[in-house]
Amino acid sequence: MQPKQQRRVVVTGIGLVSPLGIGIEENWSNLIQGKSGIGPITHFDTSAFATKIAGEVKNFHGEDFVSKKELRKMDPFLQYGLAACQLAMQDAGLEITPELSERFGVITGCGLGGLNTIEHYHKVLLESGPKKISPFFIPMLIGNMAPGLMSIYHHAKGPNLSVQTACAAGTHAFGLAFHMVRDGVADAMITGGVEATITPVCVAGFNAMRALSTRNEEPERASRLTCTISWLASRMIALCSAGCDRMVSTRELICWRQVVPSAWTRSRIASSGAPMTASRCLSAPTYIVRILATLMIVPPRPTRSWK
Repeated sequence: MQPKQQRRVVVTGIGLVSPLGIGIEENWSNLIQGKSGIGPITHFDTSAFATKIAGEVKNFHGEDFVSKKELRKMDPFLQYGLAACQLAMQDAGLEITPELSERFGVITGCGLGGLNTIEHYHKVLLESGPKKISPFFIPMLIGNMAPGLMSIYHHAKGPNLSVQTACAAGTHAFGLAFHMVRDGVADAMITGGVEATITPVCVAGFNAMRALSTRNEEPERASRLTCTISWLASRMIALCSAGCDRMVSTRELICWRQVVPSAWTRSRIASSGAPMTASRCLSAPTYIVRILATLMIVPPRPTRSWK
């Protein structure tokens, strides 16, 4: 039996909502200037917390992407995700027509989902009782609302899925979307990671695990390299961000870069030193922003532990 022919897959649009800025241009400008997105937490009072710093999204105006009426029904992670999706679609220069919609899908990765919503309505429940809980409570917090809303807003009626595999969720989503396009399950996919977890309970929980940096006096240096041959953070920095890519088969003429064979084998590729094949459109800025958007490239395992 002849093996099934696999299609080449490329990325044609990128959207970013991150602690470094909104959109590719702002993220890239701050990145090459060496600016850090880490700073003091402003979302809540941190006086009782060991960690007082995080990577918050700054100067985000949800009404630029969604109506004020709809914003009230969305947790921040959904707002960030829809904004990143819209930016990626604009960057790709594509509108999903009825002819394309059935073959156009969405897969996103989300580690925790609507923690802001959970904490808010838990307080409402304790103070005012169950009748004060909004009927939008559950849709606001579940991770699969991100790809659901993206499909509704952009008329993508193909495969729709949310991956919730903790910190690897965004990369896993990208890998699944890549396989679907490569194997012909869909002709195009919107994919990426969404999260907004800078909340009191989340920070307290990670502090209890001793998993967050406490270098509050130097937030821009809190995540640092401690090994010369491997990627190793000084514990973790809590982040709010969203990044979306639009990946399609090579019927599109303009692309950001070709996708590596598989997100599932990314560690093996990185450690082997194998070259990364790129499209003719590849340049240093798009390459680095591409890594920020999907975390496709993961350095080898550290050779020693950190303290």
